[in-house]
Amino acid sequence: MKLVRLGVVLGLMAAPLAASAASTDAQLIAKLKGENKKLRTELSDAKAVKPAPAAPVEPAKVEVVKPRPASISIASGDFSVAVGGQNFSNIVTDTYSGTTSDYTGAYGQAAGRFLLPLGQTTAVQFDANIEGALDQAGAQASAVYMDSSQVGAHFLIRDGNTYQVGAFAGAALANVHDNGGELWDGGIVGVEGQFYFSSVTVWGQAGIGEFVEADEYANWGYDRYTPVQLRGGIRYFVTPETKIGLGAGYESGTLVNSMNGASTTTSVYKWSADIEHLVHLGETPASVFLKYEGYHNAGAGVDVANSVEYVNQDSHSVMVGLNIKFGTTSLIEQDRHGANTDIDIGHISMIDTGYRSVSRP
Repeated sequence: MKLVRLGVVLGLMAAPLAASAASTDAQLIAKLKGENKKLRTELSDAKAVKPAPAAPVEPAKVEVVKPRPASISIASGDFSVAVGGQNFSNIVTDTYSGTTSDYTGAYGQAAGRFLLPLGQTTAVQFDANIEGALDQAGAQASAVYMDSSQVGAHFLIRDGNTYQVGAFAGAALANVHDNGGELWDGGIVGVEGQFYFSSVTVWGQAGIGEFVEADEYANWGYDRYTPVQLRGGIRYFVTPETKIGLGAGYESGTLVNSMNGASTTTSVYKWSADIEHLVHLGETPASVFLKYEGYHNAGAGVDVANSVEYVNQDSHSVMVGLNIKFGTTSLIEQDRHGANTDIDIGHISMIDTGYRSVSRP
């Protein structure tokens, strides 16, 4: 009986222990299953083929197109006409008596220039000019007018911002329709330069020439003139479309009578002032200008009898004109990049009217 009770007691005690053991085993199994599932997931992820990382996308390159620099030289030019009046003093009206007179008459001028670029820093320019002093009949009975024409060519090196240098050559033909008339024919060569300072241009030329004279439409070689010429000035741009210019010049040379070898030296002083303003004729750029020119001639001359007498001669002219332009749109653009220079070997016709002979054969 005691054994039966002991068995019942042990059975009752073992039941909770068995239940506890069973519960512990179930928790362990569940834990193991969870860890196993986690390991499988990690193993599956490790075995998965991962795509190669995408190459970094470089930002698209934007090509910056720089504006082309303005051409140093622009194929360009101009053509101008001007009319006005001119006053002469001490014009020789009779070479036999030595009579002189003053006169005031009409004056006209036409000129053209064209510049052609050769490269980034080089260009050539061509120019031509013709001028005439009219209505001299009151001063010289046999005279109607005096005129001169000239052509020039320039080779230029320039940067468009600070300087221009070059060489030039020109030829001229001057006609003095006085007692018997004279023709002067010759040319000049020289060097030139311009320097730019913001709104101011400083320019200069130096040249040497040779001219011969003859009776009108007759024999050449009566007199020979070999001048050295200096010119210069400034141009001030009040605005890109308004310019004021001042100029001065000096010319001196030996005048030789080729018939007897007699010679003397004559000198000419020149000065000028002008103002120019840009306007438009429809779509065509143009300018109007007012110009004054003056010169003083020492007046030395040599006649066939080797008689020389000085007559100081002065000339003053005032002109108004119109200048048609092409290739440029402002006065300062033309000054720095376009046709901007010229030659001045006019007034050669005045060489032989500034003296009087005191005797002739």
